[in-house]
Amino acid sequence: MTDEENQDYFTKKYTEPCGEKMRGNLGLTSEIDIDLTNIKFCKCGRGKLMDKHFKLCLVLDNQAWFTTQDVKLQWGDDWDDAPYEHNAGPPYEYHEDMDCLPYEIKKVYWESNYWMIPNRLGKDESVETINDRGFWLAHYHGSTFDEMLPETTLENFKKMVNVYELTTDGR
Repeated sequence: MTDEENQDYFTKKYTEPCGEKMRGNLGLTSEIDIDLTNIKFCKCGRGKLMDKHFKLCLVLDNQAWFTTQDVKLQWGDDWDDAPYEHNAGPPYEYHEDMDCLPYEIKKVYWESNYWMIPNRLGKDESVETINDRGFWLAHYHGSTFDEMLPETTLENFKKMVNVYELTTDGR
């Protein structure tokens, strides 16, 4: 299927009548308003969707990597080894022979007077653990702090820290 055919199928599938009368609306069928501007369809033609937003998946020193695939599915060299600071490599780039939906990687260099890589208080954590249930950056204020979680979008990341170089090839 082409992207247009996929989008038509998706729009039809999710805006067709629900088949049940809904309370309070005199039996009228509902239509879901879906914004498809940040969605693109898989080249395989199976109708699967991909999010075009870049989401935070790794921070090493003053570098941060973002992926368009689910952060928990993204992988890189030694992402299951701890401590990640001494083991992890950058995220793997997509190759057509991979058994997954196509995705993109972007790397940015960042600096901030407020956000920093948190002191993990002696915890040795892997990238896998952080992306599953941790946080990448912390903004300390007194005895409390704010967390920048995995899946923070690149757009939101740029609002919170100074991004001073964005590479286009993902390296």
